[in-house]
Amino acid sequence: MVQLGSQQGAAKELKLPVSTVSRRLSLMEEKLGVRLLEKKGRELVATETGQQYYQLLESQFTDLESHSHQLKDHKEEVTGTLRLSLPYRFYNAYVRELITDFLLEFPHTQIEVNLCAEDALPETDRDLVLTFDISRAEGMIARPLFLAKHGVFVSQSYYQSNEITDIETIDWVRLDDQKSLTYTDAESKQFVPFAIEDLKNANLTSKDVVVGIAASGRTPYVCSAIEYAKSLGCVTVGVTCNPNSAVMLLPQIGICPVVGAEAVTGSTRMKSGTAQKLVLNMLSTASMIRTGKVYKNLMVDVNASNEKLYARAIRIVMQATDCTQQQAVDALKQADQSAKLAILIVLTGKPAPEAKQLLSKAGGFLRKAVEE
Repeated sequence: MVQLGSQQGAAKELKLPVSTVSRRLSLMEEKLGVRLLEKKGRELVATETGQQYYQLLESQFTDLESHSHQLKDHKEEVTGTLRLSLPYRFYNAYVRELITDFLLEFPHTQIEVNLCAEDALPETDRDLVLTFDISRAEGMIARPLFLAKHGVFVSQSYYQSNEITDIETIDWVRLDDQKSLTYTDAESKQFVPFAIEDLKNANLTSKDVVVGIAASGRTPYVCSAIEYAKSLGCVTVGVTCNPNSAVMLLPQIGICPVVGAEAVTGSTRMKSGTAQKLVLNMLSTASMIRTGKVYKNLMVDVNASNEKLYARAIRIVMQATDCTQQQAVDALKQADQSAKLAILIVLTGKPAPEAKQLLSKAGGFLRKAVEE
């Protein structure tokens, strides 16, 4: 206001309402116990005390602005050493030129590069590690960059002169995981992954849900299955213990119980295997509920085809209806040993044909049939 001569000018400069500027001025004068500005004609001018106060603050604001610029310049100057560990082939193909450009742009930095094999365990004292296998790198924050697919390629003349029916018979090919292989279809001459063949044989359609399971999260068989299922429009789910893996990124739904390092290094049958079994139990139980196989916390879709299941069916009918054992036996006999239908017969008092029709109308959901 001292520079602009009015509250309106100060409000416009500060992009604040005039009332806000006036209120803050009054609060400042009240706090200091002096009058800082006074009106002379149509302008606001500083009082003698106000002018002294303004000069004091102006010098401090100038110093503050100068220090801020110095801090900003210091912040923008990149210095220090960056330590990298990455596969030598990846370095030669993609990273070498990027490092050169980086050093030219930031001359006060240094980069230490450690080159290793693709399947080597990366050094953990690096600032940044690029690797194709993070399954053994415990305690590191990982972010996926891309999915790398490996393949065995031969010339057309080699393929024509050698009938390749089993890639394991080729002496110059070493296999670590047979499930990741692709073989030539004898008729179409196209490579088709095992997983896709398995799903085709299962008559997979867009109405199905495909759940991929891999402790490491990178098993090629599982990844190719998920990709194929997505291409058909299936709902896809990934279950893995590696949060930054392909099996978490590829499907629409990723489930990842993080269990930490295994008690026995190299084994996934303990923590990871147990956690994944719990997840699968959760999925199967939820599926049973959603498809009408559960009533009042009881698995009612039981067909008493042997003595063990017959005894279980009797108990289920008794628990669901509070009937006697004899009533449960009679109802099961009428229902042709179907526990679900027997429960409906007891609860509604309808004969078996009518109860069966009622259950069918309800889509197999016992609760819905009982309430109708």
